[in-house]
Amino acid sequence: MQLRSEGSSIRFVAISLLIFIAASFIGYWYWSPYYAADQIKNAIESGDTARMSKFIDFPKVRLNIQRQINNQIDLKLREFQSQPVTTKNQIDLYSFQLVDRLVRDLVTEEGIAP
Repeated sequence: MQLRSEGSSIRFVAISLLIFIAASFIGYWYWSPYYAADQIKNAIESGDTARMSKFIDFPKVRLNIQRQINNQIDLKLREFQSQPVTTKNQIDLYSFQLVDRLVRDLVTEEGIAP
């Protein structure tokens, strides 16, 4: 009889350990975005640009913002292609370069920190 109870207690411990590991993994998976957001908020409030750079990939953020703005400008330029050349159309053509420069200069660690 003792062998049977020892086997069942080992099985109980193994199942309990697996449940604990699974619950820990799920808890970490659920909690990690909130932890990262809190760390970013604290880094911004304290002006710690080095710690902020650990959580935010600024080159990718800049590239993404530039692409989104350039896509919107491109849609507007397609509307203007059917119209005759005006000063407004020429200004829109230069806006691609302006957007790239503004995003490059403003979306930085220093640009976000107070």
